[in-house]
Amino acid sequence: RDSGRILDMQDVQFFNDIIQSDLYEMMCALDLGVDDSTALWFFKRYEDKIFVFGYHEARRLGAQDYADYIRKNYPQVRRLIVPHDARVKEWGSGKTRVESLIDLKFRPIVCPSVSLSDGIFAVRETFSNIYFDENGIKKGL
Repeated sequence: RDSGRILDMQDVQFFNDIIQSDLYEMMCALDLGVDDSTALWFFKRYEDKIFVFGYHEARRLGAQDYADYIRKNYPQVRRLIVPHDARVKEWGSGKTRVESLIDLKFRPIVCPSVSLSDGIFAVRETFSNIYFDENGIKKGL
């Protein structure tokens, strides 16, 4: 399989058309860090393609801080893809991260817990259909 692609000039107009269109839902995938950074990847899907155009990371912030960042920079985002461990209850609040995100008016989708080999396989199957905006995600590369 091919790897994900950094956009070349012929892809740029198509990519921009998808990103600018209100027909395709803007979403965010989060890697929720506790001892390391939390990463936010912003993307839109079109048919079998995924267009990744934004990236942000920070450390030791709460759900409200990330919600504020998303609302300020990507106000169309409502649905968040979160890892399976987002169902764990926090000691301080007694709520799961999913519950906290729902309270903040987002619609989290929890990824299933899969084996390492299944996760690698899924990425290999998907990666050739992912297009990256190098300028928007430079720090995440």
